[in-house]
Amino acid sequence: MLIGNIYKQYLGILQSHNGEFSIQSGLPKKLLIEEAGKFSVYYAPFDALNADARVVLVGITPGVHQAINALKAAKQALDSGASDHQALTTAKTTASFSGSMRTPLIAMLDHISLQRVLGICTCADLFGVRRDLLHSTSVLRYPVLYDGKNYSGSPDMIRTKFLRRQLQEQFNEEATALPDAIYVPLGPKVSAALEYLAESGVLSSECVISGIPHPSGANAERVAYFLGRKVEADLSVKTNPTKIDGAKRTLIAKIDRLASAGQPKAKTEKGESIMCGSSTRTAENLLRKMLAPLKTPTQKIAGFTTKRGRELALERNRMNFIGVWAECHDAKLHHKLSVEYYDHRRTRNSNLRSNAPKLATGNTAYYYRFTDVAALEDFVRWYELH
Repeated sequence: MLIGNIYKQYLGILQSHNGEFSIQSGLPKKLLIEEAGKFSVYYAPFDALNADARVVLVGITPGVHQAINALKAAKQALDSGASDHQALTTAKTTASFSGSMRTPLIAMLDHISLQRVLGICTCADLFGVRRDLLHSTSVLRYPVLYDGKNYSGSPDMIRTKFLRRQLQEQFNEEATALPDAIYVPLGPKVSAALEYLAESGVLSSECVISGIPHPSGANAERVAYFLGRKVEADLSVKTNPTKIDGAKRTLIAKIDRLASAGQPKAKTEKGESIMCGSSTRTAENLLRKMLAPLKTPTQKIAGFTTKRGRELALERNRMNFIGVWAECHDAKLHHKLSVEYYDHRRTRNSNLRSNAPKLATGNTAYYYRFTDVAALEDFVRWYELH
């Protein structure tokens, strides 16, 4: 899906560009969209939107380095005969949160357990095998320069009419297209912008998870403290541990609420929002047909057993994926499944003790996250034989 129409004005210019795009040369003047005082906005191909995304990573604005990477990728795709949509999608994928920022970003997202809400093993999958879940963007979609340098949030975009107009016109369009996604603002300036949009009714504040430090190299100490890799006693005066700790507690509490509530919502083929709990109910009906119930299920767990005595447990309160506990795993057969290993010491759902004791703490277990009932059925057929 492509958003806006501005790309139609610039793709021809981009395709006919004869020189090399480089950091040294900067952004070509012919891609300048508008100027106001010390501000200048340039076109770069960030017009693709993943309409099926469940999580949206939001920065302030693409930097020159990001823009150059996107321009190179788009031009190469167009020159090879790609459609506008293909070229813009390639450009977005290539440049979004690329380079050295990606590693600390993934570490922080995993640290707060966003992967638990999404039903994946690690947020690294968002940039690989589960790229279908991710939309990366900026509150200011196209590169904004202030006095010739990357705009970093000062002066305040909410109080600056020129920037506020871009925020409202461009980001509103993306938020409207992804009303049920989880929004992850990177840094306090972006958080403030999304809070402003939430107050305006554009976003739900419950779907905005603020508090993650920006994953830039300049922020390395804050990132290290957030991840628990640096203790308070070793921090410089530039890092406020109390502020980071408070933001992190609020952030993790919101993640827990989202996981429990089953946000985000899935969409039907008609685009209607539905809660995914119906998949869990369908999964339980399937398991009752294929396996023998162990006991009367509790509110959270339904336990089952195979003919060979293997136990399996379904989490009945999952909304955005099908959560299943099992005794064994075969990496060769299930390398595409989302699965997490629990050693005998690791705590887990306490209801397992009464519903599927072989899967309770004290035993090793594997926790699977299935996105559809068909995959679960294939797994159960394998599980019955092992």
